[in-house]
Amino acid sequence: MLKILVVDDSETVRLKISQLLKQLGHKVLEAENGIVALEVLRGNPDLELCICDINMPEMDGLTFVEEVRKKNDETKDLTFFMCTTETSKAHRDKAKSLGVRGWIHKPYKDSQIIHLVEFMVKELLGDTA
Repeated sequence: MLKILVVDDSETVRLKISQLLKQLGHKVLEAENGIVALEVLRGNPDLELCICDINMPEMDGLTFVEEVRKKNDETKDLTFFMCTTETSKAHRDKAKSLGVRGWIHKPYKDSQIIHLVEFMVKELLGDTA
């Protein structure tokens, strides 16, 4: 089981991804933008994975990742995957430079989220998880 943060300004998307992850047995927290996500992360430094949109009000997803990477604590190495409609090479390049591990395009299929999380369970918790 992983502790996962889902960050998206769409309540529908957050709810759909969160329900799927909870059905898989994971603990899920939610945030509607990068500012709220930073607050959630402050109170939950044991988060292991973040699935994050890019285009959000207040603070976009890439700025959120950048802010997390600037921190000098255990949260700076949080694993990120972007789930977005963004397709620009500039966004992908910036994400890669920030250590974002993967990119899922919206509209996504549940199987993509499941595969991503199964991969991360094996990587973070080992094959016996």
